Amino acid sequence: MWSFPRPSSTATRWYRAWWGSASEIRKAGLQIQDGGSEPDPTEPQGFVIWQDPPPGVSAPAGLRVTLVSSDGPPKIPVPDVTGLAGPLAQRLIAAAGLTATQVESVQAASAPGITMLTRPPVGSVLASGALVTVVVSRGAPTIPVPDLLGMSQGDARTRVEVEGLQLGSVTRRRTASANPGIVVAQQPAAGTLAAPGTVVDIVVARSP
Repeated sequence: MWSFPRPSSTATRWYRAWWGSASEIRKAGLQIQDGGSEPDPTEPQGFVIWQDPPPGVSAPAGLRVTLVSSDGPPKIPVPDVTGLAGPLAQRLIAAAGLTATQVESVQAASAPGITMLTRPPVGSVLASGALVTVVVSRGAPTIPVPDLLGMSQGDARTRVEVEGLQLGSVTRRRTASANPGIVVAQQPAAGTLAAPGTVVDIVVARSP
C-alpha cells in the first residue's frame, strides 16, 4: 500500500509540475491516467491541480491515478462592441475582465464616437486584464481642408480650428521663396475632404 502525501503548508503543497507528480507515482508502483487540463486562476500551466484518489488515501499497487493539470489563468475572448458608443464599449470590455486602453479614431461613415473595431479584433482570446484598444469613428470626411499656404503659423492654426480641424505637426524648412514663419506646404492638401477633428500638418519657412 502507498499513501498519497497530504498537503500541508503553502511551501509543501501537493501542487507540482505534472511530470514530477507522475514520476513519483510511478515509482510507487501505481499507474497514471491523464485527466486532461483546465484553467486555473493561480497555478502555472502544467502544474497538477487535482488528483484522484486525493492526497492522504492509501492505495494498492497498480492503482490508476488520475491527474488533472492547469492550463494557466482562464482566457477571455474580446467581446463584440462594434456599433456601440465608445464609453459603453470600454465599460463592456472592462466587465469582461480585460483592460480598455485609450480610444483611437478613424474616418468612417458612422456617427462620431461609434466603435468601429477593436485591437486585437473581436473573438481574440486573451489573458485576464490584457489590453484592448477601442477604435471609434470620427465621422465622415465632409469638411474641405482650407488653403493655408502664405499664412503665418498663428493664422493657419486659427483657420483650421474655425473649420473644426486641428493643427498637427509644424516643420520648419529653410527656403528663400517665403518669409520666415510663413506656411509653404500642408498635408492634407487644400480642398481635401476631412472629418471633424482631422489633423492638418504644415511646413513653415525659416531663414536660409
